[in-house]
Formats: sequence, structure tokens, C-alpha cells
Amino acid sequence: MDSPVLAKKRQCQGRRLLPARYQVRSSEDPATYLNLATALYNSGRLKQAESILEQGIAAYPYIGQLVARLAIDYARDGQPLRAQTLIAQYRKIFPEDTSVRGALKQIEGSEENRELPASCRVLSDPLPR
Repeated sequence: MDSPVLAKKRQCQGRRLLPARYQVRSSEDPATYLNLATALYNSGRLKQAESILEQGIAAYPYIGQLVARLAIDYARDGQPLRAQTLIAQYRKIFPEDTSVRGALKQIEGSEENRELPASCRVLSDPLPR
């Protein structure tokens, strides 16, 4: 049996590594979903990043940056129709949202160029509090 110190150390080490299943549990900040999705994306775990963003949208359906980011990820993953559908649904409620409008421009531009620029990974608007 491990001492409490070793058990705590092992627990902390496990937190540094992302678990096999990715799930944010009841976060009070939508930025948590964006940050985790970014970390997963940067480590090459694209499907898991999409899953986290989908969880974020389920928890915060009216945060345009989550919608924009997921739509961009869908488009990068070769699912432009899914990306456009997601944006169209959101824009029925918030037609003037600048982050989603910018994502739509990037997606439409990427269909012409067949790739999204690296700059689309950063959304300039701060998250609402």
C-alpha cells in the first residue's frame, strides 16, 4: 500500500496526462472547453477536441466562440456541410455574432482554397462572463 504522499503524487501525475476519455464536468466557464479543445488539437487529438467542443456547446449553446471553433474544426476535418449547418442554426438566433460570421468567412474561403489558414485557430473576441 502506498503512503498518502505517493498516492497523491501518482494522482497528480495522472492529471497531467489527459485521460483516455475526455470530459469536462460542470465547468462554470466556457473558456475551459476552448482551452481543453486547443490542448487536444495541438497534441493531434482532433476527434477528442471536437468532442470537447460539442460538450461545451451542449453546456453553453449561446457562446458563439464555441460554435465558431467547432465549425472550423468540422471544416478542417473534411465536414464543411456539418460546419455550415452548425453555423446556420446558430445564426438563426444570433445573426450578428462576429466570431461566427468570421468563422463562416474562413470556412467559405477554405472551400475555395481547400485549407484553413493557421490564423483561424485564434478567435479574437474575449469570452463573455
